[in-house]
Amino acid sequence: MVALQEIVKDMSDGPFGSNLKSDHYTSAGVRVLRLQNIGAGHFVDEDQAFISREHFESLRKHECVPGDVVVATLGDPIIRACEVPPGVGVAINKADCMKLSLDPDVADGRFVTHYLNSPRAQAIGRSSAHGQTRKRVSLKNLRQIPVPLPPIEEQRRIAAVLDAADDLRTKRRQALAKLDTLTQAIFVDMFGEPSVAVERHEVRALIDLVDSSRPITYGILKPGDNVPGGVPYIRVVDMVDGGINRTKVKRTTSEISQQYKRSILREGDLLLSIRGHVGRLAATPRELVGANITQDTARLAIVDAEPEYVLECMRSSATQQWMKTFTKGAAVKGINLGDVKKIPIPVPPRASQLVFASRVRLVAAGRHKMLSSIGQLDTLFASLQQRAFAGEL
Repeated sequence: MVALQEIVKDMSDGPFGSNLKSDHYTSAGVRVLRLQNIGAGHFVDEDQAFISREHFESLRKHECVPGDVVVATLGDPIIRACEVPPGVGVAINKADCMKLSLDPDVADGRFVTHYLNSPRAQAIGRSSAHGQTRKRVSLKNLRQIPVPLPPIEEQRRIAAVLDAADDLRTKRRQALAKLDTLTQAIFVDMFGEPSVAVERHEVRALIDLVDSSRPITYGILKPGDNVPGGVPYIRVVDMVDGGINRTKVKRTTSEISQQYKRSILREGDLLLSIRGHVGRLAATPRELVGANITQDTARLAIVDAEPEYVLECMRSSATQQWMKTFTKGAAVKGINLGDVKKIPIPVPPRASQLVFASRVRLVAAGRHKMLSSIGQLDTLFASLQQRAFAGEL
């Protein structure tokens, strides 16, 4: 084992948030690498942001190039690492993003990436994290993370095995995404695009469709550490393609959940992410009745329409764009509950909604099976990671 700093030629963090303010961002220029672009093992080429060439010159020491390993040290998981892919263009780091320029004769980028995303490195990261409301790992502590370092050819062999397993997970997720487009296709076939549906049907504000005894609300502010056997709570990261990935749901104490009993879930309740990745949606399955949510999510108890219909209407490009218009913030974006209540929903006859809901449930059954399969693959991948970095692969 060697300290991470011993295998890199250059290791630095990004400028503090005060160095990059909202008015520094431009519609084009030099690409800015942000926390949301760093996935666990993959670069997320969405939510692009840019700064001017002139402003970049003052921050050139934070430049990243394709092949560099970039690490997010804030959020969940506490450490996320990926390589900067070819074709992304020049990127620079922002606060809580770290750049690792590796010595290719000593360390393989894919091997190091897989290790930093492994349960072993995550445990080390959590033990050294600091902060009250949002835990983060400092550059100093990241430098000291011990890394197993077999010969370079062995690193490449291990990375290839883990790449193959990870590719299988990726393909399953891509298949899930394609299956998920089917519900939107059914929606458009039955009701037309929401912009068309607005002309055909009565339009009501979202709040008018919600149970008045269970108003739109967000959930737990500080759920605390994971409590085995405790009350499950849904995070934004658990909301995947209209469903909930139950394999990674965390739990809190019943006492904390009861402090936020207003947001305890019933079957069919819709969940809407309102901070970070605004606009993600999911329906509460029977298995999560009695669960709770976090402050980043709003609970929608739909009663005056079919929940399946409302969910797909809100996932449409037109409604997503409406929410984007009301989303504010630079570092962490969010939408106010007051604006959520105003979301316009075209409401066709209930009989048509019921037919739509029955078709969606068939698709949902297939999605559930695929999510279960992805969960099993995630467990297998974690096992391979553990064996790989224990010298058993």
